[in-house]
Amino acid sequence: MKYLIYFLTFTFLALFCNGQTFKKTEQKRIIDHANNGDTLVLKNQMLYIEPNETDYFVVVNNDTSNFIITFRKDINSQKFTIDARYHSLYRKGKLYKTKIIELEKVLKNASNDFNLDSLSTLVLGQLVITGDLAIEVTNEFIIRYGNDFKTTDFDKVPDFLMDSKLTKDINKLFKPYDLQVDQIRIEKLGFIPSENVYLLSIIETKQNEIPEKIIDCMIWIEFKTITTTHNNTYRQ
Repeated sequence: MKYLIYFLTFTFLALFCNGQTFKKTEQKRIIDHANNGDTLVLKNQMLYIEPNETDYFVVVNNDTSNFIITFRKDINSQKFTIDARYHSLYRKGKLYKTKIIELEKVLKNASNDFNLDSLSTLVLGQLVITGDLAIEVTNEFIIRYGNDFKTTDFDKVPDFLMDSKLTKDINKLFKPYDLQVDQIRIEKLGFIPSENVYLLSIIETKQNEIPEKIIDCMIWIEFKTITTTHNNTYRQ
């Protein structure tokens, strides 16, 4: 009986340790003094299962954001990616402008842990989930190419995005870190009914400004460094 108990205990621990429940984290509270201490950026670093993955998220007036921004570092190249997608449980997320503000705060604090010059890719996920941005980008596309969406328009989208509000916003966000958009990669491109914007995001755009169809795709943004006198705050 004693050996059976040992065996069952060992089996349970092996199964337990093999799952994600064994992730140990450390949490760092970083006060944003510009907001009188009301805004915090919290850091969760995976110590065992995923040693090269660090999560950041914002807490405003004790309200924890569901927008978790993940930094993943490649051991071999020392390059890293930022995954700025919402967790699947919170797909609707929040307003696009709020998401940009939170990402800006996270970058400011993460620059103490990472050399942002080594950022290779920003993963945004589905464009439609950005809500107001997806609407504005689609309206820009319609002004340039018309609203008679055809599959032949698909080839135009990647180059178009490089001149869109998406690229302008990202360049502004990463300019303090000597980075700008080099290229945008997309997958699963389609023109979807505007009703999906209400289902998958939170928006403030007026209804009469929303086109009948919205451009949607998965988005990866790749960066290049720019020449500047700015000094990164990264510390070894």
